[in-house]
Formats: sequence, structure tokens, C-alpha cells
Amino acid sequence: MKLTLNQAFYAVVVTGALAGASDVAADRLGWRLPAAVAVVGAVEFGGVVVSAHADRRRRIGERAISARVVSALIALGAVTVNVWGHISNPFQAAFFGGLSALGYAVWLLDSGARYRDAQRAAGRLEAIPPVYGVWLWLRHPGLARRARHLALTTGADKLGSLDAARQQVRTERRQAAIAATLRQRIAERVGPVMADVAVNTFDLDEVAIRLTRGADYDGLAALLAAELVPARLAPVTVTGSTVVEREPERVPAEITAGEVPVPMVAFAEVSGQATAAPVPEIAAVPDVQTPAPRKPRKTAAASAPKRSAVATRQAAQAMASGGMNVPEIATLLSLSERYVRQVLAPVRDDQPDTERINGAEVEMVGVTA
Repeated sequence: MKLTLNQAFYAVVVTGALAGASDVAADRLGWRLPAAVAVVGAVEFGGVVVSAHADRRRRIGERAISARVVSALIALGAVTVNVWGHISNPFQAAFFGGLSALGYAVWLLDSGARYRDAQRAAGRLEAIPPVYGVWLWLRHPGLARRARHLALTTGADKLGSLDAARQQVRTERRQAAIAATLRQRIAERVGPVMADVAVNTFDLDEVAIRLTRGADYDGLAALLAAELVPARLAPVTVTGSTVVEREPERVPAEITAGEVPVPMVAFAEVSGQATAAPVPEIAAVPDVQTPAPRKPRKTAAASAPKRSAVATRQAAQAMASGGMNVPEIATLLSLSERYVRQVLAPVRDDQPDTERINGAEVEMVGVTA
């Protein structure tokens, strides 16, 4: 008969444990070494026989509790004898006691493996489930547990069980949504009791199948496409994390009508900066339905162009000859009323050619009354 690796291991362990127990029996009991070896060997061999008997009875479907308990007591006694007998030398106590415990533990592992193989061969035990990995168990423990159950009950492999588990999750979510909608619609018409009756009566899987068959994918795609028409999308300006609607520029009514105010015409003619050319009409901006725009931020007022003292005097005199009073001229030219009166005052012959305006001397050239 060919010697297996397990059998060789058991032989070495039993030999070591037998040597330790025999040494204790010869030392503490005063037995001769051959007699001690024979008695201790019988006890050790008896423990192996009882454990093998329990293993055979378990493989045919029995629990064999009595045989297993007796086997465990014999092994515990062998470990106790080796430890207590060599207590004066802790190293020997750990060595011989560890040999006895190791041999019995390996025997239990081997016996349990043989028992499970026999049960699977007889169809009384589930198959070995696939290994899904630690990462899947940590991220999706529910999915891994469901896939393992499907693999044990249906015999599917790892990928097949995972696909089936995902399909089950989708089906359960779909049924829950259909049941909630059905209960709400029926409860609005005939009450919650009949809604519960309908939900528990109708086959929700069949409802889902018929909904899938009658689904209008073209209509849904057209509805989404209608929402994406460029004309419906209002232009926006993104400022930081806030979306601000662009407000169309507002044009004064006088300019849109093609007219220019008279004071502005007079000022343009005197200063020579612009001509009173007619302004073309601006087409009306199409009304686009957009959300109410936010209030525009206040911007700094545009500064008036710099003018010389001569241009200022000429503009003020032109406006005064057109019938405008001092406050109106001061407002239009952004000047004080006092300075406007000084500008409009007649020039005397003894008046110097320069005057002080805002702390600076300005030369008055070509200005007459």
C-alpha cells in the first residue's frame, strides 16, 4: 500500500506523542519502558480508532456524537499527560503537548473534508460556491451575497451569478415603482383598501412586460428633442457659480424714432465732435420667453469727454441762445451753475486773457462778448 503524505505526518506525530507519554509513565509511575510504551500506545491507538469510527458514521449520514466526544476526551488526556508530565521542563511540555494537539487538529480537518466530499457526492450538501473576492464583498456585500446564493441554488458560475443578481435587483426596483404608482392611482379613485387588493392581485412582472412592449421610444425621444431646440435656450452668462441672464440693451425712445435731442445737436455743432446725422431705426428684438432677469449691477458712469475752456464757452453760449436756462446748461455740460454764469458773463476789455478754473489757469483765446 502506498504511503500518503497525511499518513506519514500522522506517523511522525503519533510517534513523538507516544515517546513523550511513555517517558512520563516510566518516570512517574515507575513502569518499565516497554510496558509504558505498550500501554500508552494502546491509548493513543484507541483514540485514532474511535475517531475513524466517528468519521465513517458521519459519511453515511449519522451525527456520531458519542464517538466524537470519546475521541476528543482521549486526545485531551494525551495532551494533558504530556504537558503535566514534563511541567518541570517547559520546553519539553510545550513540545510533546503540542505534538499531541497538532496531530488531533490535523485529523479533524482531514476528517471534515472527507465528510463534506461524501455529502456532496450523495447530493446532501450544496456545491462549492465561487470566490467573489474581498473587494466585491466590501463594496457590494448585498450583491455578493445574492450572487453566492444564486450560484449555490442554480449552479451558475461567478459571472453568471453576478449577472443574475443584478437582474434581480433591477426587477425588484421596477416592481416597487410599478406597485407604488398602481397603488396611488387606484387609491385616488376607489380607496387604499382596493389599491392594496389590486397590487396583490395583479402580476407586476406581467405589467412590466406589457409596459415594455407598448413603450413609445420615438415619442419620448421627440419630447426630449423638443426641449433642446436652440430657440428655447436663452443665452446666459456664467459669473463664478451664478448664472445671470443677459438683459437686452435698452435704446432711448428718441433714438429709436430717428430723432436727436436739440441740446445734443447744438453741442455737437459747437464742439465739432459729431454731426447730427439721422440715426436709423433699430429693429425690434424678438420676444423670447426667458426667466425674469436679475437686476443689473451698477456700473460706473461714463466720464464726459474733456473740453477746452473755449469749447465750453461756445457750447454754453449756443445753448443759451437756443433758449436754455442756466440750470439746464449746467446739467447738460456737467458744470456748476456758478461757473456757467461766469462763462456766459460778457468779457470786459480789462479782463486778463487767462482765468482760473478748478485751481488751474486756462488761457482764453478768441473769446469775445
